[in-house]
Formats: sequence, C-alpha cells, structure tokens
Amino acid sequence: MSDNRRKRKKKNNGQPGIKEIALLIVAAAFLLCAVILITKGIRKDRAEKETRRRNASSESSYDEEESMPEPTLTVSVEGETIPCLQQDDGLYVGFDECNAKVLHDGLILDEKNQQFFYTTLTEGKQKFPKADVPLMTKFGIEFIQLDWVAQNFFVQVEQEDAVTFHITPLEPEDESSVLKAKLPSQPISMFWFQDFTGGYDDDQKAAVKKTKGNANVMSPTWYSLQEDGTFKSLANKKWVKWAHKNDMQVWALVDNAFDSALTLEVLSDEEKREALIAYLLEQCQTLGLDGINLDFESLNEETAPYFIEF
Repeated sequence: MSDNRRKRKKKNNGQPGIKEIALLIVAAAFLLCAVILITKGIRKDRAEKETRRRNASSESSYDEEESMPEPTLTVSVEGETIPCLQQDDGLYVGFDECNAKVLHDGLILDEKNQQFFYTTLTEGKQKFPKADVPLMTKFGIEFIQLDWVAQNFFVQVEQEDAVTFHITPLEPEDESSVLKAKLPSQPISMFWFQDFTGGYDDDQKAAVKKTKGNANVMSPTWYSLQEDGTFKSLANKKWVKWAHKNDMQVWALVDNAFDSALTLEVLSDEEKREALIAYLLEQCQTLGLDGINLDFESLNEETAPYFIEF
C-alpha cells in the first residue's frame, strides 16, 4: 500500500493538484474583479471630471449669453416697469408680468397633452394653441409679443416717446372685453330673425336651423328705441346659447322704430345717448352677444352728427 502511494506521489510530482488549480482559479477571478473595478473607477473619475468641465463651460456660456442686458426700452404697467425686448417682429414683454398685471387670468394650461393660452376676458373664454401664440424664451425669461396681446385682448398701448411705452391693463368690466372684434373666419352671411315675442320653441329652432350651412350670423330683432329714451327688449339668452352650439354668431338688431323725430330727440341728448350705449354694452356682456346690428332708419340731416357720435 505504501509503495502504491509513493508511486502516485512520484507520478504527480511537478504537476499542480486539484486544490492548487482551484486556488489559482479563485485568485484569477479576484484579480479580474479587481481590474474591472479599478478600470470602472478610473472611467467614472474621468467622466465626472469631464462633466464638471462641461458644466463649468456651460455656466460660463450661460452667464455670457443669458444675462439680461440693460434694456434700451421701458415698458410700464401702472407705473411699474416690466421686462421687455425689441425684436425684428415687434416688442416683446415678460409673459408672467403681462399675465399678472395686464390680462389678470390669462395662462398656459395643458389639455389632453396640448398647451393652450386661455383667458376668460375674451367672450366665450377663448383659447389659443400655444403654438399660435408668439412666445419667446430668452435670458431665462418667457416673453410674449405685445402687438399680439393688444390685438387679441384690446389692451391699450401708448407710446410716450421713442423708447417709452405704457400698457393700460384690461379690466374684466372693460367694455372692450365685451365686444370682440372677431368676425367669422368665412365670409359673413347674415339673416334677420324677425322676433315679435322673445319666444324660444322647437318650431322657431327648426326654421332657423334650415339656414345652417348657408348663414353664419343671425340678427334677431330684439331692441327697439322707446319714447322715454330706453330700448324695448325681446332678448332671450337661450337663442344665443343655441346659436353658438350651432356655429352661428348673434348680432342683435337695434332699431329706432322708424321714428326720425324720436331718434333726434334721444340722440341729441348726451345723457340719454350715453345711457343707451351703456345699456347695449351691458346686454352684450350679459347675453354673450357677438355684435350689434344697428338698424336706424328714416334719419334726417339734423340727426346725422348725433347718430355719428352714438
């Protein structure tokens, strides 16, 4: 037995055994892991250094490019200056400031993954896709084109001199927010809706609905001048809601009862004339009218200047 062991030992002499091989494999694995970790550490360190270098370069560039320069123009709202920039396509003002100080409740909101500019100050709570709003981000500030704001929301912009502008904020009760200067996108095709009762029933709706596709503005005969200098009204808000649902605008017809003497008497009185204007504007706001169809007939030459003032 001892001879056999000696023979096997002699036979294996100079060659690694199983245990030695296992130890070599384990050592090699540890060495490989160490190499991999060291390599990753070196790469990570290099990446972090590169990132810091780029960030430093970016911050330096941002400081150089995105610092708001001293404005050469001054735009103010109620005496308070707001950011502004003169661009090739017009004057831009800070959106946040314009939104808060001028439009009051205009904002950008998401709706089904789309952004809209929205305000309740325009009749019908009008919305504009953000893509259609002339916005610009520069110097870390979002700007909006002032001409666009003025045209769409009737904001008054006064130029004091070559470099000074003043914006008059739009108040919710401002008459300019009541009457929108917005015509139908297609040519105007208007019909008179002769209304004697101010009613609203299915037969009337069926008759008016026949015009759909051929007309886009209905003008119901709702207001008529009275002897006391007021208007008789047959207005019915249900018609306005119905017309808007059917893609029609409503321009209420205002007549003078074909009475030239009465018209002269009322319109030549400044107090009565102003009262008529205030009443019609209030009706536009209350009913959501899109316009007024002024149908004063049988006027004489004497009435002309007062009618123009009205």
